Amino acid sequence: MHQTCNRKSRLTAILIAILLNAAGCTGLRTTPTHIAAAVRIGTGSTSGLYYPTGGIICQLFDKADLSAPRQCVAEVTTGSGSNIDAIRNGAANFGIVQENLLADAYSGKTVYASDGPHEELRALFSLFTEQFTLVTRREDGITGLGDLKGKRVNIGVRGSGQYATVKVLLDNAGWNRLSFEPVSDFTAAEHSRALCAGDIDAFVYIVGHPNASVTEADLLCGVSFIDVDEEYLTPLLDQFPYFVASWIPAGLYRDGAGDIRTFGIRAALVTHEDTPEETVYALTRSVFENLDQLRGRHPVLKGLEVRSMIDENVAPLHPGALQYYTEQGWISRDTAPTGQPGV
Repeated sequence: MHQTCNRKSRLTAILIAILLNAAGCTGLRTTPTHIAAAVRIGTGSTSGLYYPTGGIICQLFDKADLSAPRQCVAEVTTGSGSNIDAIRNGAANFGIVQENLLADAYSGKTVYASDGPHEELRALFSLFTEQFTLVTRREDGITGLGDLKGKRVNIGVRGSGQYATVKVLLDNAGWNRLSFEPVSDFTAAEHSRALCAGDIDAFVYIVGHPNASVTEADLLCGVSFIDVDEEYLTPLLDQFPYFVASWIPAGLYRDGAGDIRTFGIRAALVTHEDTPEETVYALTRSVFENLDQLRGRHPVLKGLEVRSMIDENVAPLHPGALQYYTEQGWISRDTAPTGQPGV
């Protein structure tokens, strides 16, 4: 099973590399300003929420003006880290990104310390809150973080949001004392089957709920969720203000447990400062003029509210988004959120 998943991972990586190289051959990898003819949104794996959310945003954008020859594509990626890289090097002009990684990239901290600040990143709006989710097989009886000692825990592939987040927890938040064995072999599309096949003992997934991948694991072998104990949660929230206390509601899966205590991270739609204002304005307008449609496409999107989508950003707003918000009277340019990079 492990070899099969590795072959699939390598094949997926090769296909993505081919697609990105093809983009370079057509001139799309020059600078973000050269991608204005099409909107390319970096998302995540097909089993997560970034990919379908990006697809819905693209549908709203393309339908906003049927007379315009616009084309929007939601691209499968390994997640937040690769989306930030793609925006910076011109392989994509938009990406859905965890706000903790956005803040760290903008300010050049934690996993981005060696790169320095990426102050060219700009926010359009924030989206839903994703929960830090630790999933185990129910039959193994793992009930707390302390039970993970010596266990194989898949933390996501390099480039994914969960991989970077767990690295921050291990390196900066004292989670290294848990002494589990971090594994980064399985993508979000593979970790459920790897868990049920016994290739790993648990996996980390930063995602909104309910989620198809977690449901798959629950149906295949039955899962349990691990609470984030107070001794780990409180220092984490104090040190990193972009993390918020959160819960995975009871009743979404078959585990029979009550609400699961954890922490949450907001996702945001991000672009480059050089992306044309008219492109950002059109994309922002198409989303907010059809917000009810977006809310109705998934339970996680149901709670989207204009105020929080504008205010809860950790990077400065792009001028194209700012123009739309000021036209609606939602904010003024003098009081526009500038983000909280590096908090």
